[in-house]
Amino acid sequence: TGRFLRTGRTWARCYNCRVRSTRREHVEGQRCTGCKPGFFNMDENNEFGCTPCFCYGHSSVCRSAPAYSKVLVESMFARNNERWTGVDQQHNEIPLEYNGITQSIGVSAPGREPIYFVAPDRFLMDQRASYNQDLEFRLRIGESGPAPTVEDVVLEGAGLTITQTIFGQGNRMPAVVDQSYKFRLHEDPDYGWQPRLSARDFMSVLANLTAIKIRGTYTPQGVGFLDDVKLHTARRGAAGAPASWIEMCTCPTGYVGQFCESCAPGSRHDPPHGGPFAPCVPCNCNGHADICDAETGRCICQHNTAGDNCERCARGYYGNSLLGTQEDCKECPCPNQGACIQLEDENNTIICLECPKGYSGPQCDLCSDGYFGDPKGRHGPPSECRPCDCNLNVDMNAVGNCDRTTGECLKCIYNTGGPQCDQCLPGYYGDALALQKGDCKPCQCYLPGTEMTGSGPPVCDQLSGQCQCKPHVTGTNCDQCQAGYFNIISGQGCQSCNCDPVGSLNQSCDTVTGQCNCRSNVTGLHCDICEPYYYGFSTDGCKACDCDSIGSLQLQCDAYGQCPCLDNVEGRRCDRCKENKYDRQLACVDCPACYNLVQDSVNRHRDNLGHLNTVLKQIKDNPTVIDDLDFEQKLRLVLAYVEDLWRDARDATGLNKDKSLMEELEAVKKRLDDVDSLIKQSDNWITQADAETKEAAINATQAEHTIEQARDVLQDALDYLQADGAVALKKAVERSKVFGQQNQQMSEIAREARNLAEQQEEHAKEIHKIAENAVNLSTQAYDIAKDAINRQKNISDEIRSLNSDMQMTNEKLDLTIEVVSDTANHVDTVYNDTWAIYSDVYELMLPETNAQDLKDKAIATASEARQIRDEANNLYQNHIALLEEISELMIDGEDVLRRGMTQQQFADERLADADAANNKAEEAVQLGNKTLQEAQQTYRTLQEFDSQVQQSKGKAQEALAKIPEIEEAISEAIRKTTNAQEALVGAGGYAQTAKQQLDFAENTAQEAERIKETAEQSKAEANKLRDEAEALAGRVAVTAAEVA
Repeated sequence: TGRFLRTGRTWARCYNCRVRSTRREHVEGQRCTGCKPGFFNMDENNEFGCTPCFCYGHSSVCRSAPAYSKVLVESMFARNNERWTGVDQQHNEIPLEYNGITQSIGVSAPGREPIYFVAPDRFLMDQRASYNQDLEFRLRIGESGPAPTVEDVVLEGAGLTITQTIFGQGNRMPAVVDQSYKFRLHEDPDYGWQPRLSARDFMSVLANLTAIKIRGTYTPQGVGFLDDVKLHTARRGAAGAPASWIEMCTCPTGYVGQFCESCAPGSRHDPPHGGPFAPCVPCNCNGHADICDAETGRCICQHNTAGDNCERCARGYYGNSLLGTQEDCKECPCPNQGACIQLEDENNTIICLECPKGYSGPQCDLCSDGYFGDPKGRHGPPSECRPCDCNLNVDMNAVGNCDRTTGECLKCIYNTGGPQCDQCLPGYYGDALALQKGDCKPCQCYLPGTEMTGSGPPVCDQLSGQCQCKPHVTGTNCDQCQAGYFNIISGQGCQSCNCDPVGSLNQSCDTVTGQCNCRSNVTGLHCDICEPYYYGFSTDGCKACDCDSIGSLQLQCDAYGQCPCLDNVEGRRCDRCKENKYDRQLACVDCPACYNLVQDSVNRHRDNLGHLNTVLKQIKDNPTVIDDLDFEQKLRLVLAYVEDLWRDARDATGLNKDKSLMEELEAVKKRLDDVDSLIKQSDNWITQADAETKEAAINATQAEHTIEQARDVLQDALDYLQADGAVALKKAVERSKVFGQQNQQMSEIAREARNLAEQQEEHAKEIHKIAENAVNLSTQAYDIAKDAINRQKNISDEIRSLNSDMQMTNEKLDLTIEVVSDTANHVDTVYNDTWAIYSDVYELMLPETNAQDLKDKAIATASEARQIRDEANNLYQNHIALLEEISELMIDGEDVLRRGMTQQQFADERLADADAANNKAEEAVQLGNKTLQEAQQTYRTLQEFDSQVQQSKGKAQEALAKIPEIEEAISEAIRKTTNAQEALVGAGGYAQTAKQQLDFAENTAQEAERIKETAEQSKAEANKLRDEAEALAGRVAVTAAEVA
């Protein structure tokens, strides 16, 4: 019957080797003891029997190489991440975390895209020794429900990419616990590497391995942990078990190396740099070299040749190197061993290609353009070629800038000239030798002020640019008049300003008009007269006449300031009536006849004073000692008269009434002190009311913050249910079909939705408490405002303007109420949407159902729902008066009902699908009961909330009922303030404070109105939620009817 030979894990019958033993297709021989041609290393641990020869495709004859041992390239992550990194599918680097406790590394997916662990360099490069060996690692993920792909394990190299699914080769699906994975690196289809490669291509990937990627995350925003990575391989000279799968190739001619990876001397890879896979061909050096570089094919040339293939003569030699003799290339007859070329003409002319700088010609015997000299001495003694010196004032790109023999510059630019372009041209000035070229600029002489020296343009100094100026003209360009001169445009020089030294500020004038700079109220071209209605021309300017418009004939005075007066009017300004005249408005009419006595007395005194002045003048002129008794007697009479005159003046001014006037002033001061004390009390009341207002504003801010938090929570729930919830449901259904796994995420989503609903209930309670606090604070503020109004009875004279201010405040309050109402409506809408999404998710759970049980439970649910509806109707009857006030909001209820009908239609479709899930009825009944209980709890909560809203409304109405009292107090304040205005004309400034107090009172009343509006909105929200409960009951009833 034949013999049996154990060659691996199985026993095979070998009497007929054409009958393939299990997976040992690479063996042959009568006893199946030899490897087929192109294979080596018969190994019982190799399920394929023998290993194919790789040899980079250059040989099919090989054997096991000696001195190789088995080793592991591994990462145990004992101290750090060992240079592992993380990337996404777009090769963007993702942060990698190292856990020193578990000694593992982890990645987290920021989105839905999977994240890979990438191996460091020591796992890469030449890993041919890992062929038909294993890649092992341990993997754990952070969540259940992984979604594998065909690109979970990725190898890249040699321009190829091969991939593997994570559960390939009998491995398990990733889980939340550590699991070991092992992948065989072999091209056999049973190992599942994609795409399928030949053995040579597979080993080519390993020969130049550029990346090993292990997928770490398998769910959206998932996490993954990697540990204990091992790559089985071999290494020469290492201690350990022998590695017999490493080959030693027998190379053909032209190849050397253990794997035939190199070319022998005299050979090269074709194409150059083709790598070890490229074939080796003989070197091509045209007979001028024996060896070449194996990678580039570049020959090591001899015989004065050069080039990769010695195909040309080296620099400084000429000839034909392709002839293959040692004398092919000869030395060039050029300076400094420069390169040359031999022309194919009748004379075989040799042309030098690398003449020294400044030289040209076939034999480098001429000066180049831009240089001058005489190398051959054709015009005198020989001289070397030197650069022409034109001071860079030529176009360096032009040809023929200078004479090649003398060096004279021929093409100067930048307005320069001279043998070396070192001067500016006539009519230009500047520095022709400046580093910044173009400094020679045209002379900028101003023609009317410049002396012309010829028929051409004016000439200026070549260095400074100074033009030759006409009389009294100055400036570099002769474009300005000297100080005190003007009219340069005349062309005859400048004229003197002739400014008046008294009326002018200085001797300068306008350069065009000649107008001098006049002093105050002085005018004229030369500042020599006063302006109209002014007089007193001097170095201080002129003074205003200031004639009185009533007593003057005209407003213009004379040179001494005397205004022309009307009859019976006198004074420099004509601002007083003459003696015994009065009332300038009536043209200074005569005083009453009784005043004639005073006038007569004044005239007598004036005559006496005149006489006395004459006497004194005579005494001064003729000082004579006179003993005259009559004079002394008359002097005493004059003194007595002066004393009487002083007494009359004092009586006329009322100086004898000092006591009564001081008393009046003291009384006024006392009244002002009383007003000041009352104002201070008002300030204290204002401060106290302001503090209460700020506390109320803080509570209002807290209420807004709570509402904002509720809205954020609801929005987060909505986003979660719309995005992650729907995606999780879809994936769960798909995975259930593919892998038969149970879907648990829908229950979690439903529980989360219920939790969010409970959180919304708690937020509603908090908002209610804040509303109560706001009512209390408003009541306190009202009391303080009322007290302030009762105490300010003696202040304020501008109450009339309060009506307009109150109207503006009401407009702002209406805007604020509108914003708050929109916010509340938005919160309500978010809550309703969340409730609808929760219902949809609950109905999408695809429970196991039993039709009969579901029908019974639905009937019971419908009965309880009808009970809820009856209770809601009773609540409606109890509050019908209030509901009539908000009947317009029923339109929103109709929208909710239509949305409910849409959801009911969706539920009918889901119930039709539920007929196929008869084994889960009990779970559906339990969930239905729980949902009904939650609906009842929600309804009871709404009832309590409605009661609280009614209480808040009552308090708000009480606050509103006090508004007439506030208005009456305001009217009383108006009356009292009017009386105070008549008594204290000077206290008008304090009335503004009273106005601010009244503004505060009005604001308090408006705040109460706002609280009322808020309470009504809260009640509207409660009614809307009651409608939702009725809609829910209707949907349950329809469901029961559909099941029946």
